[in-house]
Amino acid sequence: MADELEQLVAETEADAEVKPAPKKASRAPKAKSTPSVPKGYVKIQLEENDEIPPTGLYLGLNGRGYLLKPGEVVAVPTGLVDILDNAVMTVPQVDPNTRRVVGYRDRLRYPYRKA
Repeated sequence: MADELEQLVAETEADAEVKPAPKKASRAPKAKSTPSVPKGYVKIQLEENDEIPPTGLYLGLNGRGYLLKPGEVVAVPTGLVDILDNAVMTVPQVDPNTRRVVGYRDRLRYPYRKA
């Protein structure tokens, strides 16, 4: 009986040997890189605007058409950004006290931000 007990203890100790922990990655996994923007292109996001139809804003440049939807980040040619920069409208500046027009200023008709 003592022999069986010693054998059981020996087997338990053999099973309970300290195993090395699995190796952890030396570095954190790399995040997926965003696709690079081709030369001559810029990533922009068109802002929500009441003047943009639900289907999106259609712009043309050098015979090519582009349909930009508000809220989506897209890569567009720099010429298209120039078109958006030059699409301005004049809005009146109102005096808050008298509620009279005191002047006019230009603002972007289709505001956007670079992403």
